[in-house]
This record gives sequence, C-alpha cells and structure tokens, in this order.
Amino acid sequence: MSERSATETPRRMHSERLRYHPVGPANLDAFHRLVQDEHVRRYMMDGNVFPREWSAERIRLSEALFERRGVGTLLVHDKGTDELVGFCGFEHSPGRPEPQLMYAMFERFAGRGFATEMARAAIAQARTQPGFAEIMADADEINVASVRVLEKLGFERIAVRPGAFGNLILFRLVAGRLPVDEIRANVFSRPAYYLIGTADSNQDRFLSMSPPSMLQGDNRYDRWEKFRRYVGLFPEWRALVVFREVLGVGHSSAQMFESHAARKAMFE
Repeated sequence: MSERSATETPRRMHSERLRYHPVGPANLDAFHRLVQDEHVRRYMMDGNVFPREWSAERIRLSEALFERRGVGTLLVHDKGTDELVGFCGFEHSPGRPEPQLMYAMFERFAGRGFATEMARAAIAQARTQPGFAEIMADADEINVASVRVLEKLGFERIAVRPGAFGNLILFRLVAGRLPVDEIRANVFSRPAYYLIGTADSNQDRFLSMSPPSMLQGDNRYDRWEKFRRYVGLFPEWRALVVFREVLGVGHSSAQMFESHAARKAMFE
C-alpha cells in the first residue's frame, strides 16, 4: 500500500461556528492577506513580512504535506457570515521531524474562543490519519493567549528553547489525554459530598506529608477547609457540593458512617 493511499485530504470540515478547507493556489490572495496581517505575523512569522512568492510556496508545501501525511494548512471561515477568520492545521517547522500544530487569525476575531475551536478541529482531523498519536506544538512564552489555548486542550510542556521573543515553549499532546475544559466540565456537573470529622486534626502515617500536600494544610481538617473555600470560588460547582462537619469524629470511616450527621448529609 502506498503512503498516499493511507491518507486522504479533507475537502471540507466544520466545527460549531467555523468551516475549514485546505488552502490551494486559488486561495493565494486570501492566504497572503492573512500572513501580511500584523497580528497574524507577530508570532507566527516572528514579525517578518514576506512577499507573495513566499505565500505561494507555503501553499505548495501544504499541498505536498497533505499528499504525504494527510494534514496541512486549512483556511477558516465563519459559518454564519462567511468572513475569513484565519488558518490552522499542521506544518513542518525547521529542525522538527514531525508536522506541528499551528493556528492564527485576524485580531478582530480574538477573545471569542475561535483559536481553541480551530486547534481542536485541526487535532481531530489529524487523528484520522496515521502517525498522530502524539501531536506537537510550540508557542512563545510571551504569547500568553496561545499558551493558554494549548494547555486548555491538554498539551503538556516538555521543553523550553530560545526563540525570537525570549523563551519558546515546546508542547506535546498524547492521545487519550483529556483537555482541561472537559475535566472541569466533568467535575462541575457531578454532585459530591465532602465530610470531615472535627477531631481529624492530627498527623498520622496515612497523611501525606509531601511539600505540595503540606502547602494545603498541616492536617486533614485544615485541608478540607481550604478545599471548601476553593470550591466556593466556582458557584456552578458549589451548587452541587455538600460540605459537612461531623462533631467529635476523627480519621475513622466506621465512626463517620455511624454518625447521624453523615447519614443526614448523604441520604436525607
């Protein structure tokens, strides 16, 4: 089986608010307009301005990458207005063996969640092709918005290298890793009961004493109280959670579940 037969170039794709199609020679004007935009090229091209011939070559490289790997550059339009929003997809970066995720858009579309939606769609399309169990990306540390998008999608930081604007952070997304927003949505949608005995204020061999744990409190009661205050910062989560203090009970499951306060919190 040839390498080409294992891949398929997407004709059109859709997400909730956006539509996508592979960039081609007929889209040279639109693509060149994007890469000439100051907001787009600030980090994507390290602020450089390139001629029309450069844009045409990028389109050729994208078509070749679609042929080899089934991924490349996708132009992105707003489904409701048909406006050109930006581009996303994958490209080969110098010195990197695998294609990397990339996304960029006109500044007027920033702050609406489009970058996350575009990146998520590009990842989903890549995962239909062989060889994308791990997906790589990078972002300038100073580009806080892009770093936030990648971490929201579940990417982990794996290295830092010198970049045009200081530190360049390398990211990796492993198949099966849940994005932060999905984890949060899961947690915030589930009722939960957190009970603590008022006498559970001693240290014992079952209590984690690691430095991160000790930052949460010296004992379970302190940690429970800090967690209760933290949950209170998220009203939609707090509405589903029940916190109860059980008087006189220490770190004993038998005492806890025999207590009237515990039974009332969970079953009444």
